[in-house]
Amino acid sequence: MNPGDRAMVLDGQVIATLRADMDPEAFPDILEMFIIELSERLKGIALALDTSDHASLAREAHSLKGMSATIGARWLNDSALSLEMAAREADDNATVPSLHPAAEETLKEMTALRDSLD
Repeated sequence: MNPGDRAMVLDGQVIATLRADMDPEAFPDILEMFIIELSERLKGIALALDTSDHASLAREAHSLKGMSATIGARWLNDSALSLEMAAREADDNATVPSLHPAAEETLKEMTALRDSLD
C-alpha cells in the first residue's frame, strides 16, 4: 500500500487530534475498542443482510458510520454511509462492494497503529 492509499483509509489529522486530546495510555485502548466494535458491527450487518432486515441494517450501518468518522476511518465511513442509505430505501439488494475491503484495510491499519504504540 502506498502513502496515498493509506490516506484514503485513515485520516491522519483525525488520528493526530485524538492522540493529542487524550491520555497517551488511553489511545491504544480506544483503538482496541474500535477493532472489537468493528467486528461486532460487521456481524450485525451480515445478519441484517441475511434476514433482509432493513431497519437493523440501517442501524448497524449508521453505528459503523459514526464510529468510523470519529476515529478517522474515511473509506469505511463512506462505505457505511452508502449502505445506510440503501438500507433506508429498503433495497433488498442493499450491498456495498467496498464495505468488506474498506473494513479489512481499516482493521489492518488500526491494528498496525495499535501495535506500533506498544
